[in-house]
Amino acid sequence: MMAFFKPETAANSDQVMRVALAPLAALAARSGASVLLVRQLTKHGGRKALYRGGGSIGIIGAIRTALFLGRHPREPDRRILAMTKSNIGPTAPALACRLAEEAGRPRLQWLGECDATADELCRPPSPGAAPDRATADEWLLAALAGGPRPARQLQEEARAAGYCARTLERAKRRLGVVARRVRKDGRALWQWSDPALPHGAGRRR
Repeated sequence: MMAFFKPETAANSDQVMRVALAPLAALAARSGASVLLVRQLTKHGGRKALYRGGGSIGIIGAIRTALFLGRHPREPDRRILAMTKSNIGPTAPALACRLAEEAGRPRLQWLGECDATADELCRPPSPGAAPDRATADEWLLAALAGGPRPARQLQEEARAAGYCARTLERAKRRLGVVARRVRKDGRALWQWSDPALPHGAGRRR
């Protein structure tokens, strides 16, 4: 977007940017059009996605919704589209995607919701960080490879591996993992199993 401003426009001035964008906002309001501004990130690092865009903070102050696209912090082949700002409604969940090739052409594969935040995409990797982890889907399939497992036990192990409860639940839904209520040692508990294995047939929850 910076290429469309006149040279005398002070791109680092909050007030100047708000004034420069006001006619564009008025045009959008009159026409009902949506205006998408794309800008580069600053070269220097920073932990807050809100401040990583090039130019003044007045730019993000003038717009209604801001999105941040970056690499997944633990899975470099994935990209995450996350919201950094929304003053027209609640913040939507981040979406994961991957660049793929189909018939010799690049294609964007949407992979569903993701728990990563825009700020997490800005954080540098911590020293001595472990190699890229398997996805939550792969982790859950591996955990169920030996047969049905108590749901509570899986949740505790997933949390220790770095997967929050919401991420695990989404992986369960994507894979169609079977959940059934069973009795063990005189008490009822939920048990998960892989539907692709012989012991996986049953009622899903």
